[in-house]
Amino acid sequence: MIHYNTQFLDKPITFIAVSHGKDYAISVMGGDKFHIGAIAICIPGSVSSVSSVSGHKEEALALQLASGISCALNCVISVSMGIHFDNITASQIDDLISIVNTLKDGFIDDCKKGSFSTTDFSIDILNT
Repeated sequence: MIHYNTQFLDKPITFIAVSHGKDYAISVMGGDKFHIGAIAICIPGSVSSVSSVSGHKEEALALQLASGISCALNCVISVSMGIHFDNITASQIDDLISIVNTLKDGFIDDCKKGSFSTTDFSIDILNT
């Protein structure tokens, strides 16, 4: 398992990737209430799909992550996402999306560099 951990508004944001051969199952969670709000899957060069729990807003970001990682690494990617902050503002949502994209970019870069092996790898990045 590969873990990336950070903080936003004094709450944890966690990005976990589990290798399934050359493919990855990714979970992104955090905030006040960890949960599953949306699940996306992407096959490179093919159609992606996404499902979300009624009332949750993670659908677009989960699909964006799955598609971006799948294209960059040329593998099948599933993303399960659930991040909730009570009383979050629109500006803070933009900041949160930027943080999640930074976690995604770090994962892609580390995969391309071979920065980790099949053993657990954990890193704390960003401290906002």
